[in-house]
Parts: sequence; structure tokens; C-alpha cells
Amino acid sequence: MAINIAESVPYLDKGCRYVDFYTRFLHPNLPCLFTEDHTKTWPARSRWGENGFINIDTVLKPFAGQELCVANCQEFEFGTHPMLTMSAEDYQSYWKGVDDGKILYLKDWHYFRNLDFNDFYNLPVYFSSDWLNEFSDFRTDCDDDFRFVYIGPKGTWTPLHTDVYCSYSWSANIIGLKRWWILPPGRPFVHPTVLRSHSGFLFLLRIVIGLR
Repeated sequence: MAINIAESVPYLDKGCRYVDFYTRFLHPNLPCLFTEDHTKTWPARSRWGENGFINIDTVLKPFAGQELCVANCQEFEFGTHPMLTMSAEDYQSYWKGVDDGKILYLKDWHYFRNLDFNDFYNLPVYFSSDWLNEFSDFRTDCDDDFRFVYIGPKGTWTPLHTDVYCSYSWSANIIGLKRWWILPPGRPFVHPTVLRSHSGFLFLLRIVIGLR
């Protein structure tokens, strides 16, 4: 049985100092939630949303004519969902109800690879030391980044995993609801922690699978 401890996980408002965040959560490797005050002025909140729903036309507009990779959440192969390739226009039609019964998750999308992320959100001071992206931004041998966008209808999900390179990640929930399952060290699939985030963001240190 899952343990819902959302109320016991501390919420941090904009008054939280970096040193307090570091000593209370980052260094001891503990989860925390941030209030929506941190994201309410982000341009993405007004650009991508309309009356509480995703404005899919606006989100996909910069990618007209391009191919996207989406996960079919109704199938499971080799520990993950099989990936499909479809045009931005086809996913737009799928989102509006013209689909074939699949539950398609547009995930790990490098939305900001050719766009300036500063036009969509402001990097919180707590995550200003962004080692992976700083390293990638200065590389000349490849074009990569770790700034992802995820869009999916009800029922889309990601299998149990650790984040890229077992790194420390943070996520902002712009529209809708998302449930997080965080497994404690040494207890895979037993008593997962459930954290909910609504228009705020969750500092997800790591999804640990049987390791300390």
C-alpha cells in the first residue's frame, strides 16, 4: 500500500534562502516541494495554458513540420514503453481527439534545443549551478541538452527509473496534475512515497532502486 506523505514533505516559498535549501535538503539528500510562487510569473504559464488547459497549438507551433518521438503507454517492452515517430501535426490531431485508442506521451522532448529557455521560464536560484547543461552548452562535438518538456493526456506514465546519469533533477508542473512515486533505499516496490505537485515544482533528488 502506498504511503501518501505529501503533507509531511516541506513546502518552500520564495523566502527560502539557498543556504537553507542546501543544508536542509540538498546535502542530506531529502525531497521538498516548492510553492507555485516560484513559477507564477513564468511566460510558459501564460503561453502554454488557456483556461486551465494546455494550448496545444501554441506549444507545438515552433515545431511545425518536424518529427516528434512519443511513447505508447499502452505497451511495455524491455522495461520501457516503445517509442513512435509522428509529426507535430499528427500529435496535435491526436491531442484534439483524432486518435486510434493509443495513450501517447510526448516525453524527453528537447523543446529548448533551438529556443532560448529564458523566454519561457526563469531558472530558480536553487538550481543555478546546472552542471549537466553548462557542460553541454560549451560542447562543440554534439548538440545536446537536458532541458526537457513532457506532455501527455490522462493515463500517461513513465516506468520506474533513475534520472539521466543518476543526476539530481528538478521538475516544474505547468498545467494539470502529476503523481510522483519515490522509492526509499533498499525497499524497491515497497511502500513508495507519493508526492503531488500542482502548478509548483518538485525537487526530485533521485529515484533510488535498492541502493544507498
